[in-house]
Amino acid sequence: MGSGRPDLPQGPARGAAGEVLARDLADAVADQRHLVAVVINTVDDSLAHGREGDEPGWQLGDLGYLRSLLDLARSAGRAVLVTSDHGHVLERDGTYVRVSDAASARHRTGPGPAGEGEVELSGPRVVAPDNRIVALWDPSLRYRPSRAGYHGGAALAEVTIPLLAFLLPNVTDPPTGWAAVQGREPDWWTAAAPPPRRPRRRPRHRGPRRSRAGRLPSTPDPRCSTYRKHRLPSRRPRPSRKTWCRRWSIPNCSARSTA
Repeated sequence: MGSGRPDLPQGPARGAAGEVLARDLADAVADQRHLVAVVINTVDDSLAHGREGDEPGWQLGDLGYLRSLLDLARSAGRAVLVTSDHGHVLERDGTYVRVSDAASARHRTGPGPAGEGEVELSGPRVVAPDNRIVALWDPSLRYRPSRAGYHGGAALAEVTIPLLAFLLPNVTDPPTGWAAVQGREPDWWTAAAPPPRRPRRRPRHRGPRRSRAGRLPSTPDPRCSTYRKHRLPSRRPRPSRKTWCRRWSIPNCSARSTA
């Protein structure tokens, strides 16, 4: 863990050509006599420049050099604390509120009272003139032009921050008061597997209908309506109209009655 005053490397954390991290930062992480604090400002920069709208995913590889920094901390045998100074809200077709005393897109410092969607915050922990601000709690409102997201207000997503602590897997003596957190994912976190699909039965091939006397000719007699429902392979010779009805014993046929 280390003890003493945190080391805050000044200057860029990214290294020069051929280096992922700056040499001063890598040396500070390797020296376990001090705490090392590193600020990765990827989220704030992305909200200001619109990256959140184009690439909404926030995986480990999307947060600047965080993966390389965690690899370096693991190699040095360090514990890692991940937190943030504030949260943010995203732009979702929000409403612009015109004010003259806006200190950010989500709070103002003027003497006016809180209005709709606002809340007044005051006290010694409010770092502002007269220890007082008026902040927006409604995430759909903003005081400044549209961007990908905003922070500085009083919405739940802005005032809630994470605090995650990670130890190496081989650590058997955690710090006093630390306890492993069990995974508590909600039921909807993992989608249920769909039920297995039954194999579709292939339809049986049905051949042409047969009459009791055999197959019927393929060319119908226009005077015989019963004949139109049957077919005969083209190999058989076509019977004459006078002998057809008599051969196939079709009753009530006009051709048979005139034969």
